[in-house]
Amino acid sequence: PAYDCFHVYIEQHPGIEVDDSTVPYYPLPLLNFLYLLLIAIERGTLTVFIILCEIYKPELSHRDPCYANYLERIAQLFFGVEVPKRQRGGLFGALIDSFSGGCQSTSESSSATVVHNVDLD
Repeated sequence: PAYDCFHVYIEQHPGIEVDDSTVPYYPLPLLNFLYLLLIAIERGTLTVFIILCEIYKPELSHRDPCYANYLERIAQLFFGVEVPKRQRGGLFGALIDSFSGGCQSTSESSSATVVHNVDLD
């Protein structure tokens, strides 16, 4: 479903040329990010999601600071991240804080804390 939509978009976009020998690696970093994000969501692995966000952080943060809010919402919907009322904390909260240079969420509390114990070391 989601991957099928992504694949059709890639195939039909006039500005994206994909060499079949390099698939699933795409010529644009955000396409690679989206492809890997779909895999992380499909598998439900929060740790992979966090690592993926860290790896692509430079690419995401310089394009649009609102990506942080989108990733926060993805974390809530697909990885079980809870939203406390007024504070952002934990590993994922720090990650989101580092992304969001000036983009405020439309919700009253746009903060997230990972409810899973994630050890990346």
